[in-house]
Amino acid sequence: FPPSSVTSPEVVYYYIRDLAEAVQIGMVIFATGEHSFWPDVFARLAGISNIVGFSPPGDADFSNHVGVKIQHMLPGRYVWINENEDSAMKSFKNGCQGYTTAVASLIPKSSRQFWKYGMSGDTKNMIHTYETLIKPIRDIREIGPGCEIGSIKFALEVLGRSGGPTRPPASPVSSFDKDKIINILKQHPEISDMLV
Repeated sequence: FPPSSVTSPEVVYYYIRDLAEAVQIGMVIFATGEHSFWPDVFARLAGISNIVGFSPPGDADFSNHVGVKIQHMLPGRYVWINENEDSAMKSFKNGCQGYTTAVASLIPKSSRQFWKYGMSGDTKNMIHTYETLIKPIRDIREIGPGCEIGSIKFALEVLGRSGGPTRPPASPVSSFDKDKIINILKQHPEISDMLV
């Protein structure tokens, strides 16, 4: 929030400020758009107590750069949560405290182990956990058309959980790709015996 197409730091600041002042719950701001103004905006928002954290925008390098700058400007003020494993691997050592990932809905124990290694500074085991346990599941999102979102939803259904239908404009996973996803899930030690 707000949309990544908004390029004015003033608009972004007032949008987030007004939203935060309108609710009585803690907020983690999921920043959008690779804009250099994010650290300054978060510095201005620091006085709003219910903004408790941030997730910086962009790829692993950009999000790490923004996160480090915010943490340097405002040490200990916000919880830093990155989006996906790539960004987390780059930024745990710099103060990132968590990450978001759809994969955790499928393999929560593996995802938690990855996080624990990252937070403790055990880079070797973090990378090993990522490569052996997380990446194979994450890769189901790239099997074919419709798999970016639909693969996770389908995998949840196969595991007896509710994934729900894939919403337009995304397309559903093909039958051919569903078989590939099932075969990958069958090989994962955390969930191989959970398929329905």
